Amino acid sequence: MDEIIRKVRLRLSTFQQRKWRMFLVLLLFTIYYVGLRDDGSTSEVEVEVFSLPKVEMCQDPEIDNDHQPPPPLVVIVAGGGRTGTTYLYNLARIILRNRDPNTISGWYEDLIESTTLYVSPDPPQKVTRLASNSVPLSRWNGTLDHYLQTGTTILVKCHSLAIARRLFSGCMNDDSEDGDSAEFMRRDCPVDLVVLSHRDLTTQTASTRRMGWGRRIDEDNIRPGMCRGPDKKKEPPKPSPRLTDADWADPKTWELAARVESLCADEWENAAGSKAIEVGMEGILTRDDRIKSAIGIATAINSIHAKGGIPNYKDDVQRAVSECDLLRPLSCSSAMAVNPLTHYHRGHISPWTNPEDEEGLKRQKQWQRDAAMGAKAIWEQPDLARWMKKRGYVYQ
Repeated sequence: MDEIIRKVRLRLSTFQQRKWRMFLVLLLFTIYYVGLRDDGSTSEVEVEVFSLPKVEMCQDPEIDNDHQPPPPLVVIVAGGGRTGTTYLYNLARIILRNRDPNTISGWYEDLIESTTLYVSPDPPQKVTRLASNSVPLSRWNGTLDHYLQTGTTILVKCHSLAIARRLFSGCMNDDSEDGDSAEFMRRDCPVDLVVLSHRDLTTQTASTRRMGWGRRIDEDNIRPGMCRGPDKKKEPPKPSPRLTDADWADPKTWELAARVESLCADEWENAAGSKAIEVGMEGILTRDDRIKSAIGIATAINSIHAKGGIPNYKDDVQRAVSECDLLRPLSCSSAMAVNPLTHYHRGHISPWTNPEDEEGLKRQKQWQRDAAMGAKAIWEQPDLARWMKKRGYVYQ
């Protein structure tokens, strides 16, 4: 009996040793495997950085007179959100591309980021990258100056006057509150043309509400110069809360939103001065209107330089409109929300066209009722009514 007990204990001891050995092997393997994975640690890893060949002397290729590119231009497409700026941007992009296929175009933040992704091996000055709009306005100062050295036309899309007037150093002015400074008319400002859009304040505000972009507005903050940014002594205001359905049920919300849009449109006009060409959104609703607007933009471009105009531009603009009319947002299944070339996104289509989406259709009907109420509230304000009548809008 004692012998049996001894043998059982020996087997148990051997089994436990094997079990611990297996456990240790598995533990070491796990540690090794996890160590190979990218765990986001701060360990230093050598990465080969791609760089273009550096040359001792900068020399551009010689170009014969028959193939000389036209003089480079700096063009800005701007205006309030939901006023047709994306269509106008693409129309200007195609027209400028036909004039000079080397044209660089993009949303201002994308252009700033590109200067950090494709930096010259020996850049003339430091390139700054900005992550978002949450930085002080002064950080935008001169962030597109690098493009002035490219020797080609630059097209910039931007909504904010507070940012746009800082993108090129020559356009910057003191941050005063009087709103009288025409930054883009300054002698040192390289901007040649500003394409401005506007829209009936009632439909613009309704579209802003549909996008969910509206924010609460303190009536005391509505003042001349507010769209140009705070003065040097003030910090940029923090974003206010987004408007809720309950907010949009108040006629005052519509009035304040329209008042800010009209004020910013006026300040854009003032800043651009005689360099501005204005196109209302109603000027791009039909093909005939779009062709007229395209001719206006092409004519303005041709008037900047005696040389380097757009030959046969009346034929070119028809093709530009046809091409622009083919542009679409990315599909619903796309992992990208915005097309980086055209800047079209899902907000550029009509909502809830699916008749089976009962909740969406119900919400849309409520929005239409609120929009009718909001339009009445906007037109009842004498100054807003004058603003719209001046631009040819009528109360529907």
